[in-house]
Amino acid sequence: MKRLTLFISILILGIFVSACSNNMDAPSIGEDMELIVEEGKKKLDSVEEEITSLVKEFGSRLKKVSLLAPEKILIEEMEENYGGLVAPSLLERWLEDPENAPGRLVSSPWPEEIQIETIEEIDEAEYEVMGQIIELTSNENDEFLYRPIKLTIEYTEEGWLITDVILD
Repeated sequence: MKRLTLFISILILGIFVSACSNNMDAPSIGEDMELIVEEGKKKLDSVEEEITSLVKEFGSRLKKVSLLAPEKILIEEMEENYGGLVAPSLLERWLEDPENAPGRLVSSPWPEEIQIETIEEIDEAEYEVMGQIIELTSNENDEFLYRPIKLTIEYTEEGWLITDVILD
């Protein structure tokens, strides 16, 4: 019986040593965590780049939507310029209440772009972007006007879309 126990012990020890020697090049737990953190950072950077691109594109189109245009033209301009960037439910809300929609009210000043100040992750599929709408004037002194804007961006079946905008 002692021989059998000794044989089993040696066999188990041999298997253990063999298994350990085959994994000598395997990353340690600390290295695994570093890889996981790095992959997470790459994913976050990629998401923030997509969100930045979405907000910049939206900002560049604001001047193309005349909020005082007749309803038919307003609908066309909003759908053409905001479609694919803004959730359909938000677009519908703006069409019902254009005074609270972003866009161009008068010929001067006009919205030129959105300057992003912060991008904050609410959860994996929702971000909040704080920024300023930069408005230009036809004044020779190239005056800039700033209007605060807060955008909620969510990941949907269509990809990242703006689902809410608050203008101050």
